[in-house]
Amino acid sequence: MNDLHDLSLSDVGAMAYRRVPIDAATVLQAAASSMQQRLGEASLHLVLETTQAPLMISGDEPRLHQLFGNLLENSLCYTDGGGVVQVRCIQRGTNALVVVEDSAPGVPDDKMEKLFERFCRVEASRNQATGGSGLGLAICRNIVEAHEGHITASASQLGALHCDRTTAGFGMSGC
Repeated sequence: MNDLHDLSLSDVGAMAYRRVPIDAATVLQAAASSMQQRLGEASLHLVLETTQAPLMISGDEPRLHQLFGNLLENSLCYTDGGGVVQVRCIQRGTNALVVVEDSAPGVPDDKMEKLFERFCRVEASRNQATGGSGLGLAICRNIVEAHEGHITASASQLGALHCDRTTAGFGMSGC
């Protein structure tokens, strides 16, 4: 219900965002830290790579924490035990780029473009087991777009033949 409420507010432009200069890498580290135990309990190895220098963006810290948490939650739900979740936060030109990759199973290529749509469920049998609402990645898209960024999904080669890679880019401020 909270997810649907957040999407409703976002759709009508009523989602509150208090954008201030923040370090995207620090927010990502906090989100990863809050998920570390659950990932470990699921036998998933988390690899976090960030730059030493701050990656300053104009952002809403709670919403960005929610974004990164949702992406990690998605990896938790849809990565086989013994797998890897790799998270990188890097500077690319004037953007902060966050990449979340996880190992198998992956999303079929024909489903990639629909991942950020509401109620998207790639495979009904997997979603029944995890109880996903199909709203988490739609919320991610709204948060990224509210920060004037872009989010995409594509296949990667992280430890399996078919994996998921989610990339979110944000314009940087003060750099």
